[in-house]
Amino acid sequence: MESKDAAMMLLQGISQALNTSRNRWIRVEDELPDKNVPVLVWEKQGFAYIDRLEAECAWQIASTHHAIITHWMPLPEPPKEDDNEAD
Repeated sequence: MESKDAAMMLLQGISQALNTSRNRWIRVEDELPDKNVPVLVWEKQGFAYIDRLEAECAWQIASTHHAIITHWMPLPEPPKEDDNEAD
């Protein structure tokens, strides 16, 4: 799969997540995700990306560039394989 296709799939997944009532932004002060589970995060500087909590308030990617995560939301379910699709 080309990186352009992968990026498009990621954007579609984020769009779906944002459009479902089940998935909403959760303030880190209110609740933290389970450890080592990928989630969509929002940082104070205005960027969103996928990250995972390694320890209380220690995010895997954000910690490397000293970002302050303010909100997170679960990722949507991954796509299911189409039975009609050829392998």
